[in-house]
Amino acid sequence: MTPFEARLAETLLAKGRLDVGALDRAARLREGSGERLDAILTKLGLIAERELAALLADLLGLRVAGADDYPDAPVVEERVTRQFLRAARVLPLAVSGEGLALAMADPLDTFVIEAVRLACGMAVIPWVAV
Repeated sequence: MTPFEARLAETLLAKGRLDVGALDRAARLREGSGERLDAILTKLGLIAERELAALLADLLGLRVAGADDYPDAPVVEERVTRQFLRAARVLPLAVSGEGLALAMADPLDTFVIEAVRLACGMAVIPWVAV
């Protein structure tokens, strides 16, 4: 288990959202599949995606992108293709002096963060997408 997954597991146990048996089951499946623990937990229905998003945001110190945060018009569409955004499961939210706010289904995907940073020529600020 990665350090992040260990923190996630500890938090879920401490909050009473998961018992040791369910965590052991998910950990065994994780080892066999190579998927991250958070993905396994949602696939097994042990935690809802919205609850996981809020927990990930809290653990990572990120914001959760709510309905009001999504733009009415595309952001940086001239620099990143829709096909890439769809495949990476990300959506640019806004550009500010700090950089590009990017809603991400997987805010731990450093490859996507770096790819968007290079394509847009600015810092990327990951947000947790719901």
